[in-house]
Amino acid sequence: MPEKTLKELIESKKNISEQLRVLRKYHDREDVQEYINELEKDTTDYVRYLINRYYYGKKDAVKAKKTPPEKMFKVILHVD
Repeated sequence: MPEKTLKELIESKKNISEQLRVLRKYHDREDVQEYINELEKDTTDYVRYLINRYYYGKKDAVKAKKTPPEKMFKVILHVD
């Protein structure tokens, strides 16, 4: 069975925490590492909290408040 693309790994997940949990399982893949690095650079404190909590598994991650746009959408990871 061929390896799933990054898009295929996350497209069926309904929210970012589920998507990050899936990506955590593939942390050794170069495309996943690059994607997480890019996401960390260009995002809000709340999304960084989610990355730390669900991708890196840091249970002590400092929770940040959601900003209004983050409350409005469920899926924020988009892969072209």
